[in-house]
Amino acid sequence: MSTILRLAAGAALLAVAFAAGAATYRNPAVALEVPEGFEGPTVETPAPGAETAAFVRRDPGSPVGALLQVTTQTFSSSPAAGMDPDRAAITYLREFLGGIERRRSGFAASQPMMLEVDGHRMARANWTGNHGEVAMRGTMYALIVGDRLVVLHAQDLADPSRRHVEAAMRAIENLRVAAR
Repeated sequence: MSTILRLAAGAALLAVAFAAGAATYRNPAVALEVPEGFEGPTVETPAPGAETAAFVRRDPGSPVGALLQVTTQTFSSSPAAGMDPDRAAITYLREFLGGIERRRSGFAASQPMMLEVDGHRMARANWTGNHGEVAMRGTMYALIVGDRLVVLHAQDLADPSRRHVEAAMRAIENLRVAAR
């Protein structure tokens, strides 16, 4: 199993967050404002040079909490070395989306698109699928910052009355990239 797949599998195991309140999350590559009501981070190191931080918003009576997740993998050189940076970001995004697809039935994802965040290009794709009997939706992003790959993920129930995934997406799309 590739390192990226191990990261995605390890990140899926994150279940319990322990600190409450809105705050700024920082790692060596990015900083973002955690939306109000998301608790965490729960931090895991699924592989050498990798770290996953997860924030969860739980609602009473809901079978699943909303997730905001940041996975950062440090490489010995740029993960885009020898590739177009946009193509590299899309390639890594698709690999991580594959990890979600393997754990969802009825999985469907949009075509990746590129957006600019804090002066950096980032790939994004939306997805839907079922976790058991529970309909889910999410948006995943991939960003390359120097020698680091940053994969960000927002997911929640597919219920349109729940707006937590949008709050997580706003946090991701307003992140700040660390000076390199």
